[in-house]
Amino acid sequence: MTRNLQVSSDDDVVLASQMSREHARLLGGGKHLCHLLDLVVRELAWNLVRHAGGGRLLIQNLEGAVVIESQDEGPGIAATCGQGEGLGLGLRTVQSLANEFTLSTEPGHGTRIRAVLRWP
Repeated sequence: MTRNLQVSSDDDVVLASQMSREHARLLGGGKHLCHLLDLVVRELAWNLVRHAGGGRLLIQNLEGAVVIESQDEGPGIAATCGQGEGLGLGLRTVQSLANEFTLSTEPGHGTRIRAVLRWP
């Protein structure tokens, strides 16, 4: 099962949150996965709206895991973090919750984030 959503407004963040909870329920991952997936998706969606002017979220299944990808064509993280502050609180939260976390960014050309959540 794959879900794909264009995110460009606060309303889209709400839709992404609803979509993530439904996705977790369909997987049968329980409340923990539902809350975890919702938090990761909301943080990534808010970042798309606040810092990149919009982008795309993809949620897909792997065996025993959910992969969440966020991609945008915004200014890149270095351009939005100021004096080299690194990741903001939201992305640090996503990084700490994910079993796997990769980020690629290029100033002026956008950011791609991939977070993998595994469950027993």
